[in-house]
Amino acid sequence: MKDVDSPTSLTTDHWAKIFHTAMISSHHYTRFNFEGSGADQLKKLMATPAFQLILECCEVLSEKKGIPPQQAAEEMIQTFREIEQLWTRYVYQEGLSKILASEED
Repeated sequence: MKDVDSPTSLTTDHWAKIFHTAMISSHHYTRFNFEGSGADQLKKLMATPAFQLILECCEVLSEKKGIPPQQAAEEMIQTFREIEQLWTRYVYQEGLSKILASEED
């Protein structure tokens, strides 16, 4: 019997919600947590399990679509960037709307 909250029992929609929530909640951290040199920060990030899984996902995408690894990596990166830009714009607009609404009061 599968645990209701086990990763394999979650739907794509549920995972998408988790991903988008994480994208928003981690935005502050990624924007303002730069300590040390950029090279040091990159080295630390590249050693994380999360980065290793990103690389594995690039490999899976490459194999699944029959495209070169570089193209697969670029597609994944572009997708992340587009999602981040959309969420950044959405959060900015929400904040701006609240500021404008408070000025009208």
